[in-house]
Amino acid sequence: MMPIRMEGLLWFDDSGKPFEEMVRDAARAYSNKYGTGPDTCYANPEDVPEHLDIVDEITIISLSSVSKYHVWIGERNVHKHERISSEID
Repeated sequence: MMPIRMEGLLWFDDSGKPFEEMVRDAARAYSNKYGTGPDTCYANPEDVPEHLDIVDEITIISLSSVSKYHVWIGERNVHKHERISSEID
């Protein structure tokens, strides 16, 4: 079994916009930087609206070690790309 490895982008936004919009902005920045869409977003529980666990197919995980007004957004298992390329070879 391959270990889980995370690759991501730390995003800060204290503008007061809705959390979902903040996640979409961070996802757009991630996609522009890495050329692929994120699937996981960690955020401070105080920032995440109650009962929200997915935004546009991105899993939202509340984690108290993430500072308020920040989201860490990325791909949960970047090995999937490595596995696909090795299957093609």
